[in-house]
Amino acid sequence: MLEITFTRTGSRSYATIVRRDRATFGLHGFDRPAELPHDLAHYEVERTLGLRHGFWGCIDAGATFKSMTLVQGRRRPASAERSREVVQRHRAELTEAEALVGLMLEIFHHGIGTDEEAIRRRLAGRWTPPHGGAPIGPPDVRRACQALAEARASWRALPTGGTLAVTWPDQPERAPRRRPAPSRTARRALA
Repeated sequence: MLEITFTRTGSRSYATIVRRDRATFGLHGFDRPAELPHDLAHYEVERTLGLRHGFWGCIDAGATFKSMTLVQGRRRPASAERSREVVQRHRAELTEAEALVGLMLEIFHHGIGTDEEAIRRRLAGRWTPPHGGAPIGPPDVRRACQALAEARASWRALPTGGTLAVTWPDQPERAPRRRPAPSRTARRALA
């Protein structure tokens, strides 16, 4: 299980600790958030949209990024090879997650997370699902914006030194898209 702890270290600074496989890593965040740390926004959007192999899902699967420093415990044998393999295998999903987080934050900050027509226009202009990927629609965006709003409220309430602890889900919250069952005509043709 991947455990993540975000700690407010100042009015515009934070620290992130990641626990995985009996090892603890510090994660250096490059932003100076006024409202919501970028890594926390990634967590909320990836979790809510069920992105299994975005930034946090890849860390859970064994990836170690340059922004991560081992602070306690030890790395598993062959962890560098495992990390490269996870990142290589999920490169497209990492890119997708980064694009979706940016888009969800844009929609959230512009306050259009409940305006279905504005969401549709923004998605049409900026988002095409990757080959084989599930489309993102207004209900998904509303859920992501709600998760971001709740995370922002929790973050704003934290005093300096306060922490927000979360775990990465074992299964995505968004149900995977299923292929429709063949119609009777199609079943007869297959028989």
